[in-house]
Amino acid sequence: MLWDVERSDHILYLSDLKKMKPHAMIIDVSCDAHCAIESSQPTTFTHPVYEIDGILHYAVDHTPSLFHRSFLEDCGPICAHYLDILIADGNDPVLQEANILKDGVFTNNDIFVYLQMLENNNILFKNKMAEND
Repeated sequence: MLWDVERSDHILYLSDLKKMKPHAMIIDVSCDAHCAIESSQPTTFTHPVYEIDGILHYAVDHTPSLFHRSFLEDCGPICAHYLDILIADGNDPVLQEANILKDGVFTNNDIFVYLQMLENNNILFKNKMAEND
């Protein structure tokens, strides 16, 4: 789901982890650090899981790309529809809302808020360290 990174609330809070069954697993395949799921921190394929309060977390961002065949079968026709529009003229309300760049300029500054949040939490640095292991 699309989560506004400036929100301060969560779908699942750290305090909720204690209410879960022991050894439960949270899978967050579109992970924004500490956003929708407060305990989520992006992981890498090298180190895909971590544990908090006995709850295993898998948070490799963009995991659906691993399942490209099933994604293409399910979502391919929808993507093809929008690709045709992009090729023709790109004049579509859905595509206009999805663009964050126009003529090389950011039209939606939320990406900077998100990157700053990652930097403030040392998440970018941690991920680079994990990838180099």
